Amino acid sequence: MSERISIIEEIKKGGYEASLITTFNAYLPFYEEVVLRKLIGQGVQHNVVLMDSAQCSQSISNHPPRLAGRHYSLVPISSPGAFHPKVILLLGRNKGALLVGSHNLTLSGFGYNRELTNMIRVQGKDDPEAIAVTQAVWRQVLGWVEAQGDNLPGHLSEMVLKLKDFAPWLGEQQEELPATCRPLSTQSGDPSLWDQFRENFNGIADQVLVSGAFFDGQLSFLKRVQQDLNPKSITVGIDPKTVQVPSGKELPGVSFVNASSLGNDETESGSTGYLHAKSLAVRTVDGDFYLATGSANPSAPAWLRPGVTGNTEVMLLRRGPEAEEAARELGLMAIPDLPELTEHDWQEVQKNWQKDIQLEEQRKATTVGICVATEREIVFPLNALCGSDPIDCEILGFDKQLVCSGEIQRVGEGYSLTLPDEKMGLAGFVCCSVDQKNKTFLVHHQHQIEASARTGSQRRFRDALASLSSDSPDLETLIKCVDKIIFAKAEDVNRAANRVRTSTSTSQSPSDPEEGADLSMDLSDTRKAKKKYRLRHSDDLAYLLDVLIYHLRSEVEGAVESSHEKRDSLGRSEEEQVDADDDEEIESDGAASDEIALKTLSLCHGKVRSLVGRMMTQLQSLADGKVTFEDAVVRLTGVLAVLRQLRNCDGKVAWAKQGQTTFPLGERIRLFEKIAETLIEMPNSILSPPGSDFDDADELARLRGLVLWLAWDSGVQLIKKKAFQESRKELEDRLRAKGLMLSLAQLVKDDEVVVEEARQSIGPLCSSDMDWLNWIFSADQALSKFISGDEHDCLAAKVSPGDIGFIAGLPHFGARMILSLDGGKANLAFLNNDDGYRRFQTSAIKFASFDQLMS
Repeated sequence: MSERISIIEEIKKGGYEASLITTFNAYLPFYEEVVLRKLIGQGVQHNVVLMDSAQCSQSISNHPPRLAGRHYSLVPISSPGAFHPKVILLLGRNKGALLVGSHNLTLSGFGYNRELTNMIRVQGKDDPEAIAVTQAVWRQVLGWVEAQGDNLPGHLSEMVLKLKDFAPWLGEQQEELPATCRPLSTQSGDPSLWDQFRENFNGIADQVLVSGAFFDGQLSFLKRVQQDLNPKSITVGIDPKTVQVPSGKELPGVSFVNASSLGNDETESGSTGYLHAKSLAVRTVDGDFYLATGSANPSAPAWLRPGVTGNTEVMLLRRGPEAEEAARELGLMAIPDLPELTEHDWQEVQKNWQKDIQLEEQRKATTVGICVATEREIVFPLNALCGSDPIDCEILGFDKQLVCSGEIQRVGEGYSLTLPDEKMGLAGFVCCSVDQKNKTFLVHHQHQIEASARTGSQRRFRDALASLSSDSPDLETLIKCVDKIIFAKAEDVNRAANRVRTSTSTSQSPSDPEEGADLSMDLSDTRKAKKKYRLRHSDDLAYLLDVLIYHLRSEVEGAVESSHEKRDSLGRSEEEQVDADDDEEIESDGAASDEIALKTLSLCHGKVRSLVGRMMTQLQSLADGKVTFEDAVVRLTGVLAVLRQLRNCDGKVAWAKQGQTTFPLGERIRLFEKIAETLIEMPNSILSPPGSDFDDADELARLRGLVLWLAWDSGVQLIKKKAFQESRKELEDRLRAKGLMLSLAQLVKDDEVVVEEARQSIGPLCSSDMDWLNWIFSADQALSKFISGDEHDCLAAKVSPGDIGFIAGLPHFGARMILSLDGGKANLAFLNNDDGYRRFQTSAIKFASFDQLMS
């Protein structure tokens, strides 16, 4: 059923969290004041607009936006022809809406023009056909963005990619496109729209109906339709008052009719809207019907040229009885019955053609670019400023008023502008002159845009995490969010094949070891920071890791300060406490507060116990081959990061006073023992991960550092001295502790990220010294030299239980503790083995004295 579509009414239905709009041109004040306001008002926080780069430049110059770069991402897209698709995507976790049509992002396109737009609603995950069509359009969007390369700041590309986090079904297994509805679209490397149409067309054409607002000068598209389909008739409906078309009277077999009444609703003033609709309808001799509607005008640049040279367009091709019914309801089937153009109509058409705007010249006049403001600087792409260094510039506010002057400097592979903190937030545009050409840059504020690009789960997690510092922490929501984010279904997890490799660097150097510590050394001069990539780059779990491990820690701290005003035990602010006379209630209130704090801490222990239990189940699933190594690594990293955050509350919040803990020792030991059994001792372990690729994964390095923290916090210690009259149990405990410490030392792998994570985790909880961690770092260096060279190698006859063995033929086992030697064989410690050891020929083992190696 064809009906009038109101994007505003669709937004009001709710359930959407993100939007994408692609357009050729736009009136940005209309978008900001009407569309964006409705979107944000309904909870749609992450909004992106893709726009033809030349038109974007004109729009910014003529009608400067006030909110672009702060409340939404404005992304200019370059195309060999014109970037011309008209797509709207409204995205939610369990629903979506796809609109493909002829409308631009203007007041006319959304309200006054006569447009044709298709709407496809995704009603949950059990809607495979709608999901398939939406996924196909989404893949085209990704292709358009990827094709921009270095012309588009990486931050803007990331904000487009971030859209899929709000609708996980976009990135799930691709559904099969239905035969009755599929998008036709172009990007670099794609065949032309017409070739795609022909590929999906079967039968012999009988009748062709065309409508559109712009035609090419040679009527090449109409001629191609005539040549390839050879229909009995071609009828073209146009509005003589507005159409851009050369004289078509001499084109045999093609009839031009006056379609000024098509879809016509007169306004209050009696005028009719601009006929901007584009359509191609074909009926076959067998009665089959095809209807294509969308952005492509009936012209050669839109239909006939391949993606590498033509326009970027999107059409929706529908087939069958429903397509014919839609064409009838839209009035397209009435086109053959409309009156042919009169001589007066053709004269009007000719006037329009002569005053046609020179779009190609406008496209060459692009003068507005995009720059990105980080916390410290404004960054410009290298190819945007190829001139002298430095470059004088003026910084304007979003109201185009002068904020200050500055100097753009060449820095590495780009240009950078540094501003005082109080000026950075005011920057809306940067204006400069390069090679006697004036250039204007719209400033995208990275921090503000990223803050609005959080999913509902991310926002709830952030708020709950911030509440930990209050007297009433929202533990229920926190653990619920953590549980949902970390233990998502396997199909929601990005696999290694889809990794986005991004470099990360450590922001702090490791602090110097404490003076006088056993075996301490300063490793900062020898250890090298390695390039890492993220296993999880953009989803809810990646955000959790960002907050707890990476660069967003300060944001949480800021949220705590801003979101939780200091209140007394009665919940009163400082102002409300002024002149309050409640001395008599202090004692009873204190008792009540203590009781509430105990209940809160007890609730925390229950939630921690549940979280630890779920993670242990995941680790067992890894051992059973039911969970991938990558999933286990990322999930465990998230769990340990959350538990560390809770542990850091000890003694610092009212509900976890001095001497109390949020993460009970028993739970720490329980989780560490399971990690040691499954992730340290297994063949595919964090000591020796499956495939060399994982060695460069940042999450794996962070996990190694977090495991070191958990081992330290669980009381794993090296028992240096043999007890007097040592019992068998004491011997076993001493050797097991040695074996664990050896394995833990080999987690470091001379990796700066591991060192940083371990130091940052243990430091806040360690009030005295760092001897334990310094021993781990030093042991890592000693074991590395032993494994790679001949140092400390000794004969089997000279070693005893507690010394070290390494099997060169099985390097992934790492260095192991010797439990016993007997008859040319040695038992090496393996915690995951039922007997706790494995036997090997001594001739295959390289030995070292533990005391000599660690001295």
